[in-house]
Amino acid sequence: MDRHTFRLGVYGGSFNPIHIAHLRLVLEAQEALGLHRVDLVPSARPPHKSEKGILPFAVRRELVHLAVADLPGVFVNDIEESRPGPSYTIDTLAQYQRENPGKQIYYLMGTWDLLSLPTWHRGLELWTVANLVVIERGNKGRADVEAFLDTHRQQFALLEQKNDDCWSLSPDRTLHYVRMPRLDISATLVRERFLSGKSITFFVPEAVEHGLERMRGMISEIWNVPTRHEENDTCLSI
Repeated sequence: MDRHTFRLGVYGGSFNPIHIAHLRLVLEAQEALGLHRVDLVPSARPPHKSEKGILPFAVRRELVHLAVADLPGVFVNDIEESRPGPSYTIDTLAQYQRENPGKQIYYLMGTWDLLSLPTWHRGLELWTVANLVVIERGNKGRADVEAFLDTHRQQFALLEQKNDDCWSLSPDRTLHYVRMPRLDISATLVRERFLSGKSITFFVPEAVEHGLERMRGMISEIWNVPTRHEENDTCLSI
């Protein structure tokens, strides 16, 4: 890895709402890969989720801003808001690539996200527009990543395993595996506790907790609509 090349991480999702595990994932990737900057990208129109039960984009974006306000090198990009149609990740990453010539783009995802890529819109092509960074989440780990890459060796143009936690996908693309302490926190859990009146302290940043409380009436009305259970909601827009 050329230490002189600017390394830009991109991490998106519905963030409904953003929570501590999202932020810990970003920090683990920053430290492991020396990322100079990480952009959190709230999904404007998540194609894999119903609009029911999801907070308006402006509210989710505001909560993400509150969450990262004191994190060095971490920013919010509302790149998907102005783009019509479903918020497909490959389109977002292609736009990043066009707008950041000379920079290395690193796309951050949890292990569950990697394993679900075949169901995403052109998911197995993401490596063509960004390096991939898979952060350990839940009960899926490195062995699952290795098995997935072996199964999809041709689609990923897999060349070689450079070391225990890095694979070459092409002459100029890589996939990195980053270990992370297990945090069993999900947006589903946060929503359920919030709606039942239980404390969400230490599940979300303090500023986010205050923001949710400030908008409790509106948020409760939206979240009371049943949504699909999110086994791993660190995923990005697909």
